Amino acid sequence: RGIIGTPKNGRSRRLPITPEVAAALDALPRIGNFVFCQSDGSPVTYGMTYNALRRACERAGLRSIGLHTLRHTFASQLACEGISLAAIKDLLGHASITMTMRYAHLSSDILRDAVVVLERAEQRAVESGQSWLDDDLSVAR
Repeated sequence: RGIIGTPKNGRSRRLPITPEVAAALDALPRIGNFVFCQSDGSPVTYGMTYNALRRACERAGLRSIGLHTLRHTFASQLACEGISLAAIKDLLGHASITMTMRYAHLSSDILRDAVVVLERAEQRAVESGQSWLDDDLSVAR
């Protein structure tokens, strides 16, 4: 959108990338200071990026999405893989975990799996002759 500088929170950050991503970025031709740029070295615009994403969706036979959808997908996929919200918060550059929680949508399968963990813990306690419920109730008293 024509603004070059730090994100809206004013703090620059470094993000880790995989070796495969580093190799792909290194293989791109450099014309200026930007990784993704126009033929004259100037940065690509928001509109150019949005249109490229829209065309990619069309070619793949997918519904058209916006760039912001990619942030939500990124956060949701990390959350579904068990990555902590604190780590996701740092990767997204959020100042608060509250904002991150808006992005990290969890599927019903993930929520069901989380409850199944409790069931397995109870079964282990029963098999070992312990009552995990009694222990928790004594703490609450």
